[in-house]
Amino acid sequence: MWRWLSPTGDPANVHYILSKNFSNYPKGPEFNKIFDILGDGIFNADKTLWETQRKTTMSLLNHSKFQKSSERTSWNKVKKGLIPILQHATEKRLEVDLQGLFERLNYDSVCILVLGHDPASLSIDLPHIPSEKRLVKPRKPFYTGMFCRKAFGSCKNGLILAKRKS
Repeated sequence: MWRWLSPTGDPANVHYILSKNFSNYPKGPEFNKIFDILGDGIFNADKTLWETQRKTTMSLLNHSKFQKSSERTSWNKVKKGLIPILQHATEKRLEVDLQGLFERLNYDSVCILVLGHDPASLSIDLPHIPSEKRLVKPRKPFYTGMFCRKAFGSCKNGLILAKRKS
């Protein structure tokens, strides 16, 4: 069922596949069907399109102004958002969802860098921001849907597991 997939966690192998010999490891139509939610961006692209998108992305990420802006934005959000929330939680002896806070930190930082707008989801009152939930929370349905489609065909009506009668 998963013959087309060659997983690796070895950093040297990942570097070789993604940087040195990418054309020998095409993702292909099966991968694109599973990860259709990602569209035609860098994560689904193959060959020339991928190389173009990678060069453009790396050019931005390696630019000193972008790196300085990213660092400044992240530190500002930590100082003005994360630390005050943690201090408040400590003073009030509140339980805190650290993963949720880090998701908000990431969301706010990315919005500032990409859109030039701070949605301020990382504040003491932890406001409900619908767009944050749409961008941060699709992981579970995405992965569940991906594996259900591949393993079981479709999970539109859910997957019912029942004890087999003997």
